[in-house]
Amino acid sequence: MIGPRLLADGTVALLRALGVRLHVHGTPHLPAEGSFIVASNHVSYVDFAAIQAARPRGRAPLWFLARWDLLPPRIAHPVMRRLGLVPVDERRRPGRAFPEALHVLASGGAVGVHPEGRVRPGIVPAAGRSGAVRLAAASGAPLLPCSVWGTQRILTRGRKLPDLRRPIDVHVRFGPALVLDGSAAVATRRLMERIATLTAITCDDTEGVRPRELAA
Repeated sequence: MIGPRLLADGTVALLRALGVRLHVHGTPHLPAEGSFIVASNHVSYVDFAAIQAARPRGRAPLWFLARWDLLPPRIAHPVMRRLGLVPVDERRRPGRAFPEALHVLASGGAVGVHPEGRVRPGIVPAAGRSGAVRLAAASGAPLLPCSVWGTQRILTRGRKLPDLRRPIDVHVRFGPALVLDGSAAVATRRLMERIATLTAITCDDTEGVRPRELAA
């Protein structure tokens, strides 16, 4: 687990260097042990870093499903796996990520998923894909909706330069595990509605919350 911890710790160090004040809400919803899935909106390329920093101290890093199209898969994918990322190759073998993520969950690990698939800044998330719901159904792991807000100031689609005016307040809000009933499509719509609600709560009520210190 040296590689995943190296990436997770490195991203936390990056947030600290940028002057991020991390606010974490809803941590009691996270299981104290065992596998789980976090499904989050995707407003920035560094959302995964905020979620890693928000995980309970002492918990191993989450394995995030991630796309990487800048290098050939034979080069990029082995490096990604060593860093605790599950490669998603949408152009060639998109289905390969599913059994890899299932293996992480079967081993007691946690998986992070962005159901929108792409970075889409904005309060209301786009329609999600069903992968997170199908992972939860196949593994039995609890599926927690999650909202990240504030990371879009750092690095997001369409922004040429980051807004580094300090402080940068980043909020990560976890909700209760989703009850899986009905079809995958119905559960996915409900998941995205939960994520949208968590984001709306963050945008409407962010006063009186002390930020978590980003540990070294």
